[in-house]
Amino acid sequence: NNILDKKSSVHFILARQDYQWLLTPDINVPDDEIREAVLWSVKDRLTSSVDSTLIEVIRTPKKNDRSMIYVIAVERKLIEEKMQWLESLGLALKSIQIPEMAIRNLSLRYQNQYYARAMVYLTRNRAKLLVLEGDDIFMARDYDSDFSVLFDIDNDDDQSCNISDNETAKLVIEDLVLELHRSIDFGSLEFGFETHPRLLLIASNLKKGEEIASEMSTMFGSKIDVSDLKDYVNMNMNEINKDEIDLMQIDSIALGAALN
Repeated sequence: NNILDKKSSVHFILARQDYQWLLTPDINVPDDEIREAVLWSVKDRLTSSVDSTLIEVIRTPKKNDRSMIYVIAVERKLIEEKMQWLESLGLALKSIQIPEMAIRNLSLRYQNQYYARAMVYLTRNRAKLLVLEGDDIFMARDYDSDFSVLFDIDNDDDQSCNISDNETAKLVIEDLVLELHRSIDFGSLEFGFETHPRLLLIASNLKKGEEIASEMSTMFGSKIDVSDLKDYVNMNMNEINKDEIDLMQIDSIALGAALN
């Protein structure tokens, strides 16, 4: 039977280039007026006109009597096109999400297990840092770089496959930790959270995950745990070849969306 014969509900995830993720000071207006007030406050930073833009707002937890607002801005026409496309496939739209919120959903599943308040979601070309308080996002920042060497290191007896002996891998980790320090230092000043929160590294098919997390912990100065998404996906990650890894990363985001 065709799986689309019966109308299915889907969570649709926007690609990073399809929306803007903006940060702006909170505005003291009633909740039912916040979207319109924020829309006009960020109008000069939008890539589309005010009339053609849809936004969602996310307040950060209040610290030192102030809070910030993350703004998700997307062109109305793009949303309409996606909805029409899904309708043409016989799919019912349940929600439209962005990667930041999908990763937040994944992160919440790990919080009680690891007592971590900051999560680093790592793929071959991007690290995404989220700092949470309960269900709320304090901060979400991207760091684009080539992290392939961390995924390609295999489990064998070659010394170059040990993180401590692989200079390229160590340099990549050093750059990542430096960026984490910069982001968290900024966040501690801007939002008032601790400067060395316990971190959780989340990645798919990271063969030397424990060793990488240990090296990062030494450089970072606080405990970094690691968890593979196979905890949530019923498959043998070792059977995934390199050509499938990018798809697996997309599926990981989809998993987070489904956990909404």
